[in-house]
Amino acid sequence: MTAEVAILNRLVVALAADSSIAIEAKNGLKIYESAKKIFPLSDSPSSPANYHSVAIMVYGNANCGDVPWELVIQLFRHHVKKLGTLDKLVDYFKVFKDYVQDESGLITQEMSSTMIQRYSKEYLQKMSTEVKKSVKDLLEKNEEVTDDSITQIFCTIINNKHDRLMNDVKKIEHFTDEDMQWVCSIINNQFNNLAKGLEALLAILDRESIDKLKEILCMIHVKDEMIKSQRAGIVFAGFGKEDKFPVLIAAEVEYPVHNKVKYRVTEYVDLNIKPSPTPSGDVNEVSAKIIPFAQSRHEVHAFLHGLDLSLQEDLKGYLDGAAEGVIDKISAKLRFVHKDVIPNPDHREKITTYIDQMLHEMIEKALFNLNEMSKDKFSDRILEVVNFMPREEVAELASFLVKMAKTSNKLRGHETIRGPVDIVVITKADGLKKHTGKSGGCSCSINFNHG
Repeated sequence: MTAEVAILNRLVVALAADSSIAIEAKNGLKIYESAKKIFPLSDSPSSPANYHSVAIMVYGNANCGDVPWELVIQLFRHHVKKLGTLDKLVDYFKVFKDYVQDESGLITQEMSSTMIQRYSKEYLQKMSTEVKKSVKDLLEKNEEVTDDSITQIFCTIINNKHDRLMNDVKKIEHFTDEDMQWVCSIINNQFNNLAKGLEALLAILDRESIDKLKEILCMIHVKDEMIKSQRAGIVFAGFGKEDKFPVLIAAEVEYPVHNKVKYRVTEYVDLNIKPSPTPSGDVNEVSAKIIPFAQSRHEVHAFLHGLDLSLQEDLKGYLDGAAEGVIDKISAKLRFVHKDVIPNPDHREKITTYIDQMLHEMIEKALFNLNEMSKDKFSDRILEVVNFMPREEVAELASFLVKMAKTSNKLRGHETIRGPVDIVVITKADGLKKHTGKSGGCSCSINFNHG
């Protein structure tokens, strides 16, 4: 597990990350405390024309396909030296994406095909597990389980996933119809190998369901459907040559598909862009941002908003459930109301519908007011202070938030966020420096020995 935080104001961007890495081995979970997760693109500003005030931070899956991200970034460092300082921070992200796909030589058709088959097989196994769980639930209820009921369970799962992928999940923009066809050719040619061990389960399906299953396996690779175990996070932060204020862009990345990286941008903060005025004409002068990544989200959310993220999500579920309970009781009571009071049954239905709508509107308004109160009493006040913090204080805050996530993780019995916290600060004037704490301030040497 990983805890990482980025903090930006108009002076500085600070990145902080723990240094643990967890590896699933056959004999259990192995945790090491010497992982590097923040990589500067330049070692020192000795050559201004080729200096890059940019750092890359990574989390999640350590590999792009079968290639370690650390190696990819090392090679990219050498590549970007030839280009000189780029105009915009976002240009670094674009060049990095193009380098990984087209110029690094690290991604091959063979690797992409292997990844697609591996995760298609994993997806089929998960669907099989869903079927088994549903069958188990029936047995626990002492209901009869037949071939027909198993077929119905499996077909329902297939139809629900197919409909969702077809109608609700967008295709990732940079994938073309040609990419989709290439994936489908692999699925169709290798389907029997992918389904090994599941022959008995697939034998109960008709041709239409088998075809839908194949379409599902094609769509998961080119649509915005991320496989959690294969997801990596890549964060670019710093300044391009023309950026006066900090910029951050973050993306979730998976395995390559048809020599293209499967990714989606999750965060884009550019403090060079002036905020739009509110409907009242006011402009928010607070530009500071605190952005958590990986396993620090809940703790940072609680720090910023005064309420744990999971508790906030549970609260909405609880209120919705309570509203449904109230409606059920009202509906039951109305059925016994004397016809002289409400003579028309349709009127009773309309009353129930109106009360249901009113309750849910009240819940939405209450949650909106809760968010507004959270902003007014917590996040806005914190960010107003962060907006004017000097770089040492921003670095200390980033370190504190990662350590808070680390302590929370430990108290909950996990202890998977470990090791020292690495902190980097980047300013327009001084470039990128490693923060060594209040006593040491920001060191001038930031050679992390990444090649």
